[in-house]
Amino acid sequence: MGPLPFSQLPGMNSLFIDFVENPEKVKDLYPFQPSIEQRDLPHRMDLCELLQRQNAIFENPHAASLVEKLSRSEALCVITGQQTGLLTGPLYTLWKALTALRAAHQAEKETGRPCVPIFWMASEDHNMHEIANFALLKPDFEIQNFSLKEHFFLNRQPTGSVSAGNPEIRKILLRALSEIKVPRLKECYSSGTLAQAFARTLLWLLHDFPILILDPSDPELKKLAAPFFAKFFERKHRLLQLLREQNEKLKARHYPVQVKMEENVLPLFFIQNGERSHMTVDTPTNAITPEALSPSALLRPLFQDFLFPTLAYVGGPAEIAYFAQLHPWYEAMDMKQPRLLSRASLTLLPAATKAFLDSKKLKPEEFFIREDILLDALLNNRSLNLIRAEIQQLNETMKQRLENIKNIAAEIEPTLAKSIETSERKVQYQIQKMEKKAFFAAKRKDQTLFQQVRSAKNVIYPDEKVQERHINIFSFSSRLPELLQEIYEKIELPAKGHQWIEI
Repeated sequence: MGPLPFSQLPGMNSLFIDFVENPEKVKDLYPFQPSIEQRDLPHRMDLCELLQRQNAIFENPHAASLVEKLSRSEALCVITGQQTGLLTGPLYTLWKALTALRAAHQAEKETGRPCVPIFWMASEDHNMHEIANFALLKPDFEIQNFSLKEHFFLNRQPTGSVSAGNPEIRKILLRALSEIKVPRLKECYSSGTLAQAFARTLLWLLHDFPILILDPSDPELKKLAAPFFAKFFERKHRLLQLLREQNEKLKARHYPVQVKMEENVLPLFFIQNGERSHMTVDTPTNAITPEALSPSALLRPLFQDFLFPTLAYVGGPAEIAYFAQLHPWYEAMDMKQPRLLSRASLTLLPAATKAFLDSKKLKPEEFFIREDILLDALLNNRSLNLIRAEIQQLNETMKQRLENIKNIAAEIEPTLAKSIETSERKVQYQIQKMEKKAFFAAKRKDQTLFQQVRSAKNVIYPDEKVQERHINIFSFSSRLPELLQEIYEKIELPAKGHQWIEI
């Protein structure tokens, strides 16, 4: 079963599709240095010490060897990242990490230089709804959704600093853990912050894979970036102008502007009293220390590339779209833009789902339509088809006869025509209602097929979302963490389409 072109996957933006399928068309929006230059990092050893300290807290078994590798002057890295989602959030978080691991391994073979994969936790993001929103696919292929109550994510507290013992968080975890039979998860979320719990969970899942995790909220990391922030403030007006110009170029080419910025708002927050607030061009900066600064999504790539010797960044479709907005900033900040790689895009197909698809000669992508339409096509009920044929004939006849009646009635009294139109709509409504009743009656007669379609839909397109954007990896807890090794070996680089992986 070959990959599905991204252009046939729901929800893909046109810029990302061209980046993957028509790269020549957008090469001016994604310039990167084809040669690998030796980069002097004065703060390299300080950065390594910080990574060693953080990863010891996260209980990373590979920390010492990876930090030693990164400490070498010729070492490079491949970076990816994501918000600190509960239980790692939807599947694509893992797909990002596995893609970065594959890319780093491939880079070492191609360049002969050490290359370390880094997972950058977006621990200062304040979108609690996003980090707590995921679903489990239960053994019977029913879906169980999890999300926070709305009041909890109206404040702007960095999500990574929220306690894993927060009562609202515990409610979600208790519900989820009653379904997931993995004792290690309870340990991961037994203490510390959500960022620490996320890191411990991710490292347990990837225990056979050497990867470093970074929490960028660390004040010591911000101090290392003091020269970067100083240069940003010095050039902020020029950078905002470049962003406006680049956004206009994208609009002129009918590409989406992924990240919209309000006038005179900087792509930077400051954290005060535990809340994250936007900075504007007029915000006084003399009293704000680097430790209080927090880059937004647009500035974060440059922040990380100042800190690390980045060879490549692994991103999802939305990230790749906003890289097209910010690339002029690299030159303006005297920096080199790294390569940009699309993360692997995958749907996992359990054996029962694959068997049903094969029995009905269905392709997985055929489930990207509404369930009732697909079921309708599969039912092939003779009586239902006869009813529909009769209804279609009735509609055609009625339409012609009513048109004749309206013309005659208009000669008697013009207002009668409108009255007849109203009656026609009421008749149409009743006919449609009759057709729906016939459909649902046929569906009830074939409950087995209905359940098979529902189950396959929940696997492939749960709640009208692509699997990787909704379902959590612990839906497959009985096969973890070994399952990730199987998936890693099947990931195709570079990603040219959406893969279907049988498990």
